[in-house]
Amino acid sequence: MSVRESHRRDVGFFERYFIGRNVHSIYTNVGVVTRLNHLVSAEVLSNAVRSMILQNPWLVVNYFSRLKTSYQVRPEDYEARFINEIKFLNVVSFETVPSFNEDLLEKMDKQRLPLDSTTLPLWRIVVYTVRDSGEQYVCGCFDHTIFDGLASVEFLRDLVKELSYVKEADSMVGTLFEYSQDAVRLPERVPLCTELKTDLFSPSFSGKILQRLYDVLVSFIPSFFKRTSLISTGIPITKDTSSKFKIVRFEQDEVRRITEFCRLQNFTLTPFFHCVGINCLESHFYNRFRNPDYHTLSLIAINGRRYFPEFAANFNYSPTVLAQAFRLPPTVDYSESNIITLIRHTYMKMAENLISRETFKSSWCLSYQNLLKLYYSLIGSDVGKASLITSNLGKVENKSEDWTIEEIWFVLNTSVTYNFLFNMITSPAGVLNLVIPYSVELSSFEIEVDGKLMKAVDHFAIMFKRKVLSFVSSH
Repeated sequence: MSVRESHRRDVGFFERYFIGRNVHSIYTNVGVVTRLNHLVSAEVLSNAVRSMILQNPWLVVNYFSRLKTSYQVRPEDYEARFINEIKFLNVVSFETVPSFNEDLLEKMDKQRLPLDSTTLPLWRIVVYTVRDSGEQYVCGCFDHTIFDGLASVEFLRDLVKELSYVKEADSMVGTLFEYSQDAVRLPERVPLCTELKTDLFSPSFSGKILQRLYDVLVSFIPSFFKRTSLISTGIPITKDTSSKFKIVRFEQDEVRRITEFCRLQNFTLTPFFHCVGINCLESHFYNRFRNPDYHTLSLIAINGRRYFPEFAANFNYSPTVLAQAFRLPPTVDYSESNIITLIRHTYMKMAENLISRETFKSSWCLSYQNLLKLYYSLIGSDVGKASLITSNLGKVENKSEDWTIEEIWFVLNTSVTYNFLFNMITSPAGVLNLVIPYSVELSSFEIEVDGKLMKAVDHFAIMFKRKVLSFVSSH
């Protein structure tokens, strides 16, 4: 069925960025895994998802190329529009697995969510049941063009709320959405892109001029960043976005003590984990590759929904996340007091950035920069990747007392630009799960411990948690 003209629109510059990453396979998706307090059936789940769709038009949006040729896929040639239909069995699957562990996250991360589909939206649900225990994990896979980490969490929170309303159902809803019948329930127009719903991404006129001058400076003076070192393993970068995963769990009491420690030290959890993580990564991996005198490039994700709640009501969906870059000095020989000083410095830089909103304002450059050209310039090179990007989605709150999220994990892969990620999220009960995606080429690295060889990433995970808790205990 033809979609009427008002149910399609041009894409914004932020959308174009993520469209480019999708169609050129620069990354896979955003994922959130939950364990609920009840088991879900296809009957109950289908009714809950149908109700969600009727309340949220973003869930029936995809992006379509206006060109009939595949000669050159350009993000600016796409439009956003409502799709024709959604069948339950096309977007929801049930699988039995031997256990819940990092292998399951790796399997989940391989999901692909294609654009240009009139029958598939940009989200999927997979329900994994552990064979022996019967435990069930409800997983959401989301395309970054519409979802960032907090939008993905919002999807799961909304789903759990709808499950509490349905509770029981006798039959499965086979068709979740049919444009010919449900168009009357849709708004008059496709939801606006993020940058048009808020001024969060709009710099002043003078800011635009300075941004342009900065870009020129960087392009004509290649040594401008010569003291910032990307970490290269010597293996050329490929378009293979496969990642390995490690899970580090902090129990409720540990999180309480860590949070209290951060409060007394006048910084927050995110820069604390980030700087301790950099320190541990250097001792386990990076001291093998980089010039010890160079600073390293790392990033901390800043989510507009979390840090600017006055905007959150305007866009529960569509991405509002950007990353603030940090040039951190070598820390491998730092004492504990040196690391705390570095954490405070990082926290102050974050605070200044949140006041100025510089990271968000500078994203305006996405409207004219050819980022795909930048990405493709990396492919085949051994220029290296950023050392770490940390993303903390904070503590999740339930929307229902009947159906609740018991545990939650946040999954995002390394793409072609990062060696390691810290994906942090805290359950309503106060358990913090840190999911650490890392480049596949680093999985074979070993370290000698007590005269025996051990996988470096396994020892890193142990030492990172031990070091975090050591800071807390010694203060």
